[in-house]
Amino acid sequence: MNRTGIAAGVAAVAFGALLWSPAETVSATQAPDARVAYRIERDGQPVGSYAVRVYETAAGEDIDSQLTIATRVGPFKVRVTHESAEGWSNKGQLRRFASETDRNGDKLAVRALPAADGRLLVEAEGKATRADANILTNNFTQTGARFNGHAEKVALMDVLSGAIRPSTIVPRGRQQIACDLGTCEARRYDIVLDETGKVSHQLWLDADGVVVRMIANTRFGIAFTYVRDHFERRAA
Repeated sequence: MNRTGIAAGVAAVAFGALLWSPAETVSATQAPDARVAYRIERDGQPVGSYAVRVYETAAGEDIDSQLTIATRVGPFKVRVTHESAEGWSNKGQLRRFASETDRNGDKLAVRALPAADGRLLVEAEGKATRADANILTNNFTQTGARFNGHAEKVALMDVLSGAIRPSTIVPRGRQQIACDLGTCEARRYDIVLDETGKVSHQLWLDADGVVVRMIANTRFGIAFTYVRDHFERRAA
């Protein structure tokens, strides 16, 4: 785990023929090679959870995840559930992606599959865009060589909406932080949106590139903090 457009009609044909569902990424008999669990906090209070499972394959990694958030924005209750499945190559490139999100009953699916030109075809809300295969997803389940201590330009895909935003990974050095193991030395990175210059995410990664802590800043001014509660890797 250390690891824009074309006609909607064309996209509908492509995705109708090759629809890949989250359930297909996981074998009913295969145990995951790694599990990571996070609690999600807002203003220091728990508001949800996030769980990730990693399956190593000959081609790379298959990853699935589930997220739940329940909070309030002013007088309104907000509940979000989300699940996704991802296939990554050994080179850390996204090969396929599928997610389903429910926001207070409004449902949205995102799909990404290889296009004939080697790029990815990303579909959401009946619209399709092409994206480079080295796209980075904003759930950061696969970090790979992207977070190598150097600033790097990336195309950041929102796993909830399918939106693709040009961004820059900015290294911020090493820090000692509280973690599920007590105290961890982590590498901190900021993800800066190129269009606005705002920080969309702050990440702290352990030596293996696994996210220990993450702050996701929403466009509504709300920040959600993901705190790793548990990490286990299957014995070889």
